[in-house]
Amino acid sequence: MSSPFTTTDITSTTTRATAKRNPLDLPEIRLLIAPHLDRASLLACCQVNRAFLSSFRYFLTWSSVTLKRGTRKDFPLWLIQQNEHLIRRLILEDTQVFINGWKFLRCRNLKVLDLCVDSRRFDDDHGRHPEIREVGAQMQQLVRQNLGLEELKINWEPMSSQHRQILNRDLDHMYSNSIVRLMLYEATCEAYVINSLIEHCPRMEELEIEGYHLEPPNLGQLALELRQVRKLTMARVACRRGEIFIVCPEVRELRLRYFLHYTLEEPSWGLSKLESLYCEDLEGALANRVLEQTYVNQLRKVELRKTSHLRETLACIIERSEGAIRELTVDRDSMWTLSFAERREFLRQMPQLERLNGYHPRSWASLLQSCTIS
Repeated sequence: MSSPFTTTDITSTTTRATAKRNPLDLPEIRLLIAPHLDRASLLACCQVNRAFLSSFRYFLTWSSVTLKRGTRKDFPLWLIQQNEHLIRRLILEDTQVFINGWKFLRCRNLKVLDLCVDSRRFDDDHGRHPEIREVGAQMQQLVRQNLGLEELKINWEPMSSQHRQILNRDLDHMYSNSIVRLMLYEATCEAYVINSLIEHCPRMEELEIEGYHLEPPNLGQLALELRQVRKLTMARVACRRGEIFIVCPEVRELRLRYFLHYTLEEPSWGLSKLESLYCEDLEGALANRVLEQTYVNQLRKVELRKTSHLRETLACIIERSEGAIRELTVDRDSMWTLSFAERREFLRQMPQLERLNGYHPRSWASLLQSCTIS
C-alpha cells in the first residue's frame, strides 16, 4: 500500500519546521551569547519571555544598580525586587522610581546610596504635589533599614520654598550610626540641617558640599560645626554677607575649589590638625585666607591649582608651617609666574621637602627642573 504523502511533501514539511526553529530558542545558544552582552541588553532579554529570563538573569551583576531618567521601562521593578538583597550600590536618577517604586524596595544590604531628584517634575504646582511629601519620609526609612550604609549622596535642588521646607524638615530628623561619607549637592538643604546631620551621624568622617551659598539669616552669624569630620571638600561654595564660622577641629584634609566670598568679612576657619591642603582658585590667594587665621604646625602636603597669587601663597605656607612641608604640587601655569631666583629661595626655605610635583628630589638642580613640570 502506497503512502498518502510523497517524498516532496515530507521534505517541504521538514523544511518548514526547520525554518520556524530559531537558534535563540535553544538554551545552549543563549548561554553562549549571554556573557558577551552589556547590562542594557541583558535586561532587554530578560523581558522577552520566561525562557529568556531563566537564561539571562544569572549574568546580571546586582552589586551596583543605576536607574537613570527615562530608562524605567527598560528596568522592570519586579526584577529588582527579586534581587534586591544583592544590591550594594543603588543610584536613583529616575524620579518616578524614586517616588512610586522606592516604597516597595527593601534593599537591606546597601553600602552606597545615591539619590538624585528632578524637582522640575513637581514644579507645576509649586511644591504642593502630594507625592513630593513622601520623598523625605521614604529616604529616612531606607537609611534606617540599612544598618551597614556607609555612603550617602543627595542631589536635589529645590525648585520652590515649599520644596526646601519639606526637605529640610525630613533631613533634620535623619539618623544613622553607619554613614561614614556624606555628599550634598546643589543647595540641597540649609546650613542648620548640615549641622543636624553631622550630629545625628556620629561615625561621619568625610563631608562633601558642592553648589551651595552660605548666608546667615538676618545678616547675623552662621556656624558650620563639623565636629568629627576628618576630610572636608567644598566646591563652588559662596559666602554672602554676615559672619560665617567654619569650625572643623578634627579635619586632616581640606579641599577647596572655587570657594568665593562677597563681603569684607572673611569666613573664620578653625583648623588645628590640618595635614593636607588642596586649593583651586581663579580669583585670589585662597590658601592665604585659610591659613592666615590658623597656626598650622602639622601641615605636610599642599596642592595648588590655578593660583593667581602664588608668591604670597607660598610665603604664607612657609611661614605658617615653619618650612615643614613634605610634598608640594603646583600646576605648570602658576609656576611660570615665579622667576628662577624666587624658586631657588622658596626651595631653600623648605628643607624637609621630599616630593615636588610627584618627583623625588636628588639635588638642587633636579628640584629646580621639576618646578616647571606639572
